[in-house]
Amino acid sequence: MVERVTPQEPDTRVRRLRRTVLLVALAATAVKLYLAATTWGGNDIYTFGAFAQAVRDHGVYGVYGLRSIGKHPVYNHPPLVGWLLLLLSHLHTIGISFPFLIRAPASLADIATTMLVFEIVRHRRPLAEAGVAGVLLGCSPALIVISGFHGNTDPVFVMFAVLSLYLLVIKPSGVLAGVSFGAAISMKLIPIVAGPVLLLIAARAGRRRLYEFLGGSGVFLAILWLPAVIGYWRQFSKNVLGYKGVPGKWGIIEFTTNNLHWSKHALDALEGPGRWPLLLISAGLPLFVAWRRPAASVPAFGMTLCLVLLLSTASSGGRYLVWAVAAAFLVDVPTGALYDIGASAVLVIVYNRWNGGFPWDRARGSAWTHFETALAGLTWLALLAVVIRGVMNLRTRAPDISPPDEHDAPEAPDAPDLSPAV
Repeated sequence: MVERVTPQEPDTRVRRLRRTVLLVALAATAVKLYLAATTWGGNDIYTFGAFAQAVRDHGVYGVYGLRSIGKHPVYNHPPLVGWLLLLLSHLHTIGISFPFLIRAPASLADIATTMLVFEIVRHRRPLAEAGVAGVLLGCSPALIVISGFHGNTDPVFVMFAVLSLYLLVIKPSGVLAGVSFGAAISMKLIPIVAGPVLLLIAARAGRRRLYEFLGGSGVFLAILWLPAVIGYWRQFSKNVLGYKGVPGKWGIIEFTTNNLHWSKHALDALEGPGRWPLLLISAGLPLFVAWRRPAASVPAFGMTLCLVLLLSTASSGGRYLVWAVAAAFLVDVPTGALYDIGASAVLVIVYNRWNGGFPWDRARGSAWTHFETALAGLTWLALLAVVIRGVMNLRTRAPDISPPDEHDAPEAPDAPDLSPAV
């Protein structure tokens, strides 16, 4: 349903709040782009710089055949990252700083993610909660640290994944939703756990919507992935499909090492074959919630990215914490805000120490301190609270998603703050 907006309509609470959220997101983006333009950033800047040069020299798909890229590990990114790096490498040749270029896409993607989360939340929760979610996400220090300073493409896959959900539940377009989901897993494989929930949402909208979603994602993936699969299957399956991240001070590995004192053999099994049952839980539990409670499909989608981080056997210095920031608000705004605050505190404290204090310029990564690890543990518990809140939808019916223009009617004087009159 198309939003009814005409020049004669008075300004509504929805439009005023939408503008506020957008202004907050734009202000935070200005900070991110300033950091991108004036600092070097994190270690990933070196790695992405080497990858971009290799893509430029050997091609988007030829890079998969390289045994090494200078001092850096083998190339381990899905194909869409290669096309992005090719574009950035060409822009770099005309004089634009690469440390700025690699951080600009994530910084801009955060604007879209913020507005998408605001729109999705406002159609299933009171408008005030949507405003809180939009403002907190828009100015999240966690996103400022990773998108604007560290230099990483993860926020881009989050944006595409949330866009896919939006295109299924708010602005129905099965083909574009499928293309967006294909783009998400072509940036990073992690959002594959959201696929079953998105397929269920599409199927419930009718057979045609399901076929559109499958067709959009299938064609997009075939065009983008087949050259890598056909030409470099052995390297692609090992380095991209089999990539398991870098263990760190987060989640199961940290807790089992320090508290349960598991053997190295057990930990190796957890990081290796043990990852697959955890991924199945990350996809399967939210799917069960959405199947039993159709009105809880949006929180179930958010649960997928929260669970995959909650059960992750890797942390990569904490940058993975941004996987769940937007998703947590889709599950529940209060507990999502708690997780956002925890993740932001961890990242700001860790990166401030890595930079030797303010002002920041170049983060030199090192092991986390006991305090930082303890704070990460509390953040993990906050994320656990988000997941528990999502599972509670099995016992309490989640509100249905209202039509896109239901809250956009002109506001009468002295109208109630939240829902329209019944």
